[in-house]
Amino acid sequence: MNSCRCCIGMLLAITAVVSARSRCDEPPCTPDVLLFGSFNGSSANTTTTHWLTVNDAKSTAMFSSGVFSGSVGIAGFAMAQTNLLQFPATWGCRGLIINAKTSSVNVYAGYRLSFGTGDYEYHLPAGTYSSPGYKTNFTVGGLAFEDSYLDLLDFSRGWPAPGQPPWPDCHHDTSVCPTFMAMQNIQRLQVWAEGVPATKFELEIQSIRASSCYQPSELAEGLVAEAGGV
Repeated sequence: MNSCRCCIGMLLAITAVVSARSRCDEPPCTPDVLLFGSFNGSSANTTTTHWLTVNDAKSTAMFSSGVFSGSVGIAGFAMAQTNLLQFPATWGCRGLIINAKTSSVNVYAGYRLSFGTGDYEYHLPAGTYSSPGYKTNFTVGGLAFEDSYLDLLDFSRGWPAPGQPPWPDCHHDTSVCPTFMAMQNIQRLQVWAEGVPATKFELEIQSIRASSCYQPSELAEGLVAEAGGV
């Protein structure tokens, strides 16, 4: 019993040290986990080159060869999503990176990225909202590919109506944070253009990947196995 308590205590200490780091670009972090596109010679979900698109009556949406394009009406939305897929586990990662560029000199301010499935009801004074995953905002302002880092603390399950940004985020309410199970398999990726009217938007996505990842060391894995086996 004392041996088990010792193992669990050491494991908690290791976890606390890791959790204290908001981002890490060097060990103990591991390489980024590729979820879509190509990065450092690797490719992911190459069979899902055409995403499904959804939009309201005032908007249009297309997704072809990594290019998400269309138009957004007033309080409208355009969205592209993958099929349900078996993604790599990302539970040790602290954020997502979308590498993309825009073909327009006009910066579109209504891009969002979401992942996950399953209805979730979140109650706010203005009403109850049901969302199918975790969502956050991002911006792309360059004509060349660039990384946009999206911390998991910026994501939320509290989605208001389409066209409105998700709120509150994980920074302000832990009940809307991505769960361990959600990060085990994110199941679906979605890219949105919403809430900001535009005659046209165009976003070319090179990759979406999980970043600032920590995977348990052999020591931590051994402690988990030993504690579970006692």
